Amino acid sequence: MRSCFKKCTERILQGAKLLLVFAFVVSFSAVYVPEQASAASATLFIAPGSGTYSVGQSFTVSIVASSSDQMNAAEASLSFNTSTLSVTGTSKSGSVFSLWTEEPSYSNSQGTIRFGGGNPSGFSGNSTLLKITFRTKAAGTARVSFTDGAVLAADGKGTNILTNMSPATFTVEEAAAPPPPPPSSNNNTGNNTSSSSGTVPPEPEVTSSTHPDPEGWYNVTTGEFAWEVPSDVTSVRLLLSQEEDDTPTVRYAPPISSRTLEDLEDGVWYLHVRFGNSAGLGDIASYKVQTDTVPPGEFSFEVISDDGRAQPELRLEASDELSGIGFYEISVDGEESAIIPIEQVNEGVYEMEPLEKGNHTITVTAIDKAGNQRDAGGPAEVEVTEEIKVSKTVEPEEEGPGFFAKYGTAIWVFIFILIIAGLIALNIMQRKKLEELKLDAMRETKEVRGTIEKVLSALRDEAEELFAKMDGKGGLNDKEGASFKQLKEAIDISEELIAREVDDVEKLFK
Repeated sequence: MRSCFKKCTERILQGAKLLLVFAFVVSFSAVYVPEQASAASATLFIAPGSGTYSVGQSFTVSIVASSSDQMNAAEASLSFNTSTLSVTGTSKSGSVFSLWTEEPSYSNSQGTIRFGGGNPSGFSGNSTLLKITFRTKAAGTARVSFTDGAVLAADGKGTNILTNMSPATFTVEEAAAPPPPPPSSNNNTGNNTSSSSGTVPPEPEVTSSTHPDPEGWYNVTTGEFAWEVPSDVTSVRLLLSQEEDDTPTVRYAPPISSRTLEDLEDGVWYLHVRFGNSAGLGDIASYKVQTDTVPPGEFSFEVISDDGRAQPELRLEASDELSGIGFYEISVDGEESAIIPIEQVNEGVYEMEPLEKGNHTITVTAIDKAGNQRDAGGPAEVEVTEEIKVSKTVEPEEEGPGFFAKYGTAIWVFIFILIIAGLIALNIMQRKKLEELKLDAMRETKEVRGTIEKVLSALRDEAEELFAKMDGKGGLNDKEGASFKQLKEAIDISEELIAREVDDVEKLFK
């Protein structure tokens, strides 16, 4: 019986599991409705993407996310050649991130860089995420590339719209031999001298929080610069000039480790820094500072293919004397501007994305490499007569809720009712079967009791006849009577024990 009860219980549980699996499959189908693929796209790239530097030189690059759509988060992993480059630091200055999900980190032994962050208010266009400063180690080709990344759209769903990751390649050349110092022993003239013992200080490593990339342009007029001062340095010499090979002459003793320069004029400047100690003066570090606060010159643009084409061509010829034009922003009918890098303007001509049929108003803004901007002289009117389906600008029609989205709750209720009904039905069936088995067992137990009683009674009679035949008499003598009495007692005890066991079995079914 216990074995039967166990099997019945296992069958009930198995049926319940099957019903739950069925419910899961149906409910998953009810809530999972495939969505249309998003047409949004974004690119991660490194700016500048190339350059030539000397061994021992530092330079800064920016990690940029570019998209005409709204973004609100991004992350990336990068790798670089450890034989030619090393990272000296990262900077969050100018980043569009207001929150950092993964603080910037790097490993010069493994040649890796990682970071991640976001901005709840969203961002678009060419957006700087992080700035990284490298120092060249040896001559050769230095490649910085993305190994992984993601750019999430500000669509409330966190859709990854990253479609391209562009690497950067830099050339590292052997440093040119420094010219011999002028024959002078006066330290105040700025010449490199040394005493009879000791070593002159090394060349300073200059960094800037306001102008982190010596090759980049900035529209700020206050510069902050810093350097680490070795313990044996007793003085620092500084000079700001527009000549790359000038010698610093303004002496600071005790030495200073930073300097803030205000009212920087537009143009290319060099901050010259030099250490001095008891052995003499070390090599000069000349940190380039490029400032441009003037917007591009006044300009206008024209539509040079005003023939009804869906993709009109624009002539864009803005100019900037200092930093040069970095990119254009083009807006159609007052909508959000599209970012057009200067590389996409071929000899002053840019072919627009397809426009829908009808009249359109186009406006253009030119932005220089320092971030200064100027709007074109005025908007241009263009008429498109061609019929063309523009999947990029046509919003998909809103569809009504699907079958499962509409009736999902009712399906869930039905599924659980089905599960409960199935469990109740299984329970009733198993109870009925158990009752039938119980009745059968009780009948067979009674039959066993009666059979045992008959067998034991016949056994007594047979024993008595056996003893009588052995003595050739109809009755028993004293010795035979005693033997028979012992046998009868054994039979009685056996009958009592068997009856007790049968009673115990009958109690299981009550």
